[in-house]
Amino acid sequence: MNVLFRVLCAATGIHIAHFVAFAAFGYMKIRTLEWKAVRANADILLNEKVFGKAPSPVLYAETFIGTVLACWVLLGNYKLFNGKGGSL
Repeated sequence: MNVLFRVLCAATGIHIAHFVAFAAFGYMKIRTLEWKAVRANADILLNEKVFGKAPSPVLYAETFIGTVLACWVLLGNYKLFNGKGGSL
């Protein structure tokens, strides 16, 4: 149970860090946008419709499970090579 809890915490932390990093990156891109260029092309931009794609929730579940497995293997190897003994 202790190993499973550590692995789930690590995978959750990695996913939260990933989402925070992408949000910060998007925020910085918006903050540094050249607004003069946008105003010059305002008539073009107002006539365009842009739809973005959002990944499937299944993809998030798959990457979370993959991260859990990778953390499990890394934690097992850490215990094995540092003489902590035991198996996963």
